Amino acid sequence: MHSEISLVEKQEQRWRRLEPQIVADPASYWFGSTDITVTNVTELLATAVPLYCHSQSRYYRDSDMLQRIIAATKQLHRRQLASGCISLMNCNIDSPPDTAFAVHLIGIAYQVLVKSGFSEAKEAEQLLRQFLENTKPCLLTGGIHTPNHRWVMCRALALLYEIFPEDALRDRAYQYLNEGFDLTEYGEWTERSNAVYNPHCDLALYHVYRVFGHEPSLEAGCRNLNMMLYLLHADHTIVTEYSSRQDRGSQEFMGGEYEIAYRLLAAETNNAQFASMAKLAAKSNKRPTLELMYWLLYPEKMAWADQHDAPLPTEYTKLFDSGRRVRVPKEGGNREGFGPMHGAAVLRHRNGPLSVTAMAGQQDWLHVQYGEAKLIAFRLVIGYFGLGGVSFPTIQQVDERTYRLHVDLLWGYQGPLEQEIAAPYGGYFSDMPNHLRELTHAVRLPVTVELSLQDNAIEMAVVAEEVPQLIAQLVAAFDDAGELEGEGIVQPKSSLYQLRQGAAVYRKGTDWIRISEGAHEHTYEVIRGDNMDFGRKNVTINLVGPVRRQVTMEYGRTSAE
Repeated sequence: MHSEISLVEKQEQRWRRLEPQIVADPASYWFGSTDITVTNVTELLATAVPLYCHSQSRYYRDSDMLQRIIAATKQLHRRQLASGCISLMNCNIDSPPDTAFAVHLIGIAYQVLVKSGFSEAKEAEQLLRQFLENTKPCLLTGGIHTPNHRWVMCRALALLYEIFPEDALRDRAYQYLNEGFDLTEYGEWTERSNAVYNPHCDLALYHVYRVFGHEPSLEAGCRNLNMMLYLLHADHTIVTEYSSRQDRGSQEFMGGEYEIAYRLLAAETNNAQFASMAKLAAKSNKRPTLELMYWLLYPEKMAWADQHDAPLPTEYTKLFDSGRRVRVPKEGGNREGFGPMHGAAVLRHRNGPLSVTAMAGQQDWLHVQYGEAKLIAFRLVIGYFGLGGVSFPTIQQVDERTYRLHVDLLWGYQGPLEQEIAAPYGGYFSDMPNHLRELTHAVRLPVTVELSLQDNAIEMAVVAEEVPQLIAQLVAAFDDAGELEGEGIVQPKSSLYQLRQGAAVYRKGTDWIRISEGAHEHTYEVIRGDNMDFGRKNVTINLVGPVRRQVTMEYGRTSAE
């Protein structure tokens, strides 16, 4: 009960912040809700309805709160289009997927009101039911934008099926389900979005399992949630450094949807580690919205986690590898740039305060945190036909502590096209089939990085030997919040620190990361093709090929005086 009461208090605080911003002018389009930049009307209802229905809430069966709910529901009806859809107003117009997201919140709110049985709330209940019924043509015919939308649509169809048990709703859901899940063996979704779309998918599929009895949906959600045991840094922030969506590189904690998904699936599968993850998510959740409604609907399942516990992994090395080599720029003459990143190898290493992520398929292929000290990105940049940072198609394990990233680069120049091939294009180069041009003066360059995970350091061997006079640069981009020191550092401009010799030490609080040895074999500040982020503290080591370089990255904690 403690978790639930704490949520009531947090939700009341949220409501007190929102209520003064609700538009009171009946002539306004936004009457009954807030301006769209404050919150969505569906979230407003998801906040208000459980406070009205929960016996421990100061708003329990409050008549003013009920009128707020009715006014907000009428505003929701004004937003609904003739198609039954709503729009994500700053992006997706007449949107089935965004309607499906709304059906989740409104469907759960409707069920909470029905379960309460309050006769005075019948008008609000009927307004919510009518909105849901109006969405049926939208969801029975509508499509998607992104992979996760399929499972969000399936959840909406399942929730509608509970209220309106029509075969067409189930059949439409199974059209998506029969495509199969876009999940690697170890549990990663296509969008690789650990902070945003993972919990969307996992919670959505719980409802598909619950309503339709679809066992593969339960298994898919569990696989992803199990993977997430190994995708938290030591400070409990989520690993976002390789996301394919808007959460990439952001500092995020597990929030409400993670807590709900872990609680429900912990109870469903008797998984004590999931219970521990649910409680961890609850501690870091600063903005509850959905959770209280789930406590009202599924109290026994939500409470199961509070009675169970199991240790979470803090010392491990895990290589998540689907066996798939992803396409990276200029590998073997590849002209198409990056390919889809789904299944790209990810190496995770934790040892107490140390958290390391190595990643295939992107230019920033290493991220290191030691307590508060954060190396946001590490990359190898080379003067190779404008490539910028080198990316690697996979990660291979060499021995117990050593992992190899390797790519065979191939690039050069393009010869002339035959006249009969070029003639139809009237000289317009960009329209010509340039992939048919003969490759001339091809320059092959194998690049290898070996990472050795030692007890107190990462030893890194960087090799790119086959091109003489190759201009290269190692870039270590640290969080701007800390401080850098080192006798061999020269700072030619703000946010750029050339490590010309010796070591650079980055400090945040009592934690530190030390990189050595520096070099200054050329004078380029930034190599062509690199996208240096000047919001970071960028430490550079300048090299000239043939490159064979040993880099040591140490870390530790200084005792407080």
